[in-house]
Amino acid sequence: MFKKFEKEVPQAIKTKIRAVTDTFYKQDRVENKDDENKEDEKKDESTVEDKLIQSFMNNSESDDIEVVKQMWAFNMPCIVLINGKREYWTSKISALFMTLMKDEMVSVRISLSAGLLEVTKLLNLGADLPDSKQLQQQMLEIANHFMNDEQSKVRLAFLPKLCDFVALFN
Repeated sequence: MFKKFEKEVPQAIKTKIRAVTDTFYKQDRVENKDDENKEDEKKDESTVEDKLIQSFMNNSESDDIEVVKQMWAFNMPCIVLINGKREYWTSKISALFMTLMKDEMVSVRISLSAGLLEVTKLLNLGADLPDSKQLQQQMLEIANHFMNDEQSKVRLAFLPKLCDFVALFN
């Protein structure tokens, strides 16, 4: 199904999806730095469409950051899939994932733990690329973190997928 998306969707739409995702998935929101960037964003000239997207995606004053983090965690595999998989993981999402996996909210950690197998599959760790060993190490560290989480629900979200996860590392 995604191969059909890659072939039939015009590049302009893919670019817009990436822009919206980049606006929504911001490390600054987790670290509460969003207010510092608002003035810079206001100075940027944007189209009406861009301003509407910005307004919808970046309304941190009315957004409950806990709900936003839960949405991020739940949709992480989809975001990696739609936005270029490995390249997007290494350039943008990896740092956010590493922050969220240590979040105090159990529901965020459960969602990330449950989606780790799918994210790992998307990263194509078996490919003979320069960063493969580094990515393999990172994914193993993440899996280890989830398997040692203090909450059993987080461990149990990943445990049924452990064999499939390990099979990706041949």
